[in-house]
Amino acid sequence: MESSDYEEDITIQSLFNGLTNILSSWEIIKLIKETLIFSDKTEDKIQDFEDDLMFFFQENLDKNKQIEEFEVKNILLDSLSNILHIDLQDGSELNVVKELVLLYQNISSNNLDYVENLISRLEKEKEKENLNEKENQNENEKEKEKEKEKEKKKKKRKRKIKIKIKIKIKIKIKIKIKIKNQNQNQNQNQNQNQNQNQNRNQNQNQNQIQNQNQNINQNRKKKNNKKKNKNRNLKNFNNKKTSNNSQTKDNEDDDDNEDDDDNEDNDGWFIVKKRK
Repeated sequence: MESSDYEEDITIQSLFNGLTNILSSWEIIKLIKETLIFSDKTEDKIQDFEDDLMFFFQENLDKNKQIEEFEVKNILLDSLSNILHIDLQDGSELNVVKELVLLYQNISSNNLDYVENLISRLEKEKEKENLNEKENQNENEKEKEKEKEKEKKKKKRKRKIKIKIKIKIKIKIKIKIKIKNQNQNQNQNQNQNQNQNQNRNQNQNQNQIQNQNQNINQNRKKKNNKKKNKNRNLKNFNNKKTSNNSQTKDNEDDDDNEDDDDNEDNDGWFIVKKRK
């Protein structure tokens, strides 16, 4: 095969056809959907883009000039950048070229079916995206609700724990107060009992001392009475003795006197009486 077969001039149309057959992506559809098809000035933007492409065709097709692929991309991307006012990322240029060229070809040839199908496809894609977005939102809402529920349960659990801790603290405080009161009451009772015992002991001691003093006084009194009685008896005895002695002496004196009289008057009688 001759090299001339491989050196066939690359026309714009063949390049477009090659790009159309090789490349496929939804990135350009999203771009068109967001910028061209559903924008407020769709017709103006499409017309500007068509004018740029027509200028490109006239410059190159008429001269049947060999064109490098990068030149086509650069021209189309420059036009697209001017229309959309965006910076395209690497890797998406060829996809953009493919979709825009298809769009241009069908618009230029008044292929309204393609345009309508494209719009319908974009609308379906938009609905699908909206549905996915809604599902994602629902999922996010569910996740948020789950998180809220978890947070609520967590707060509730913390609140329960706090309440339990407070209850335990209150119970401990009550128990401490109760024990303290019991100890105080016990101490008070012990002190009262101790005071009562002390008072009882004091009373017992006082009673004992009083009894002892009373006994001592009674004994002393008895002793004094006994002594008094003894002294009185002794005195009476002495008095009696003295009285007896005096009477005896008087009697003896009287007897002596009588005897003397008898002896003086009647000596014989005295003898007789004496015998008798």
